[in-house]
Amino acid sequence: MSYKHFLVSVSIDGDAPKVERVFADSVQSAILAHSSVGAEFEDLKGAFDLEERCQEFGYIIDWRIVNA
Repeated sequence: MSYKHFLVSVSIDGDAPKVERVFADSVQSAILAHSSVGAEFEDLKGAFDLEERCQEFGYIIDWRIVNA
């Protein structure tokens, strides 16, 4: 399994985004590891599911892979 560093930014209902550096094996794992992401994202099933849940619960989530 290959792990990468991600910068994950989460904003809820227009609040200032909280950015965290996460070491994970996938984007999905990185998003779930962010301290602002709650149970609303358990069993996430890909990009389309992420987009739907963000709209439903008022989240704005951005991510990118960064060098270690």
